[in-house]
Amino acid sequence: MFNEGVVDLGSPQTHAKVAVANTATKPLTVLDNYDYARIVVQDNDIYWTVDGTNPTNTAGGGLGFFADVSTGAGCDIFLNKKELHGFKAINAVSASVGNMQVCYYQKIR
Repeated sequence: MFNEGVVDLGSPQTHAKVAVANTATKPLTVLDNYDYARIVVQDNDIYWTVDGTNPTNTAGGGLGFFADVSTGAGCDIFLNKKELHGFKAINAVSASVGNMQVCYYQKIR
């Protein structure tokens, strides 16, 4: 996903904790002055997309990229501005809510 080469992101400009429900949602508010985000999926697996398509959590595998937190270390997702605007996520466990920590960054200019 992150195909712009190595970029020095500097320090995070802002941080947010975002709940991910069991219905497809666009949980991120993206402001124009942010270029990238690092998302850490914390306590439940999620399916996610970056093209505005609603991810699903159907039995046997859902639609979207799968973020697996079973290692206990969380799961990192890095997105650029275009991907942030199309980002949607759904909790992979149907009857629960998970959490993501999101750090927004600006390019070092």
